[in-house]
Parts: sequence; structure tokens; C-alpha cells
Amino acid sequence: MSDSNQITQSIKAKVVKIIAEYSKLNQTQESLLKTKVKLEELLESQKKIIENLEERNKITKLASEINSSEEGNRELKLKINEHIRHLDECIRLLSE
Repeated sequence: MSDSNQITQSIKAKVVKIIAEYSKLNQTQESLLKTKVKLEELLESQKKIIENLEERNKITKLASEINSSEEGNRELKLKINEHIRHLDECIRLLSE
């Protein structure tokens, strides 16, 4: 009877140990799931920030292109005016 009593006590101790380990693993799993949810939320937030920054970048590039084309237009207008003055001078000289 002593051997069966020892075996029973050993089995009970192992079961208690397994239950404690299971409980600990369960808590760890819950903690990891909460961390996962927080990280997923952070990831979504970061994705939205990236999308906003990309949109701002597109707008900035477009504005830059508009500015440079305005600058190009200004230079073109100056060249055209210069050519018109030159043509006016030629016409004046021919008229004399």
C-alpha cells in the first residue's frame, strides 16, 4: 500500500505542477495577445501616417513642379519680350 500511496502522491504533485505551468502559460498567452493587439493598432496608425506623408509628398512635388513651371514661364516671357523688342528695333530701323 505504501508504494501505491507514493505513486499517488507523486502523480498528484505532477498534476499540480502541470496545472501551475498551464496557468502560467495561459497568462503569458493573454499578455502576448494583448501586446499583439497593441502592435497591430500601432502598425495601422503608422500605415496611416505613412499614407498621409506620401500624400503630402505628392502635393509638395506637384507644387514644386508648378513653381518651376511658373519660373520657366517667367523666363520664357522675358525671352519673348526681349525678342519682341529686338523685332521692334529691326522694324524701326527698316522704317527709317
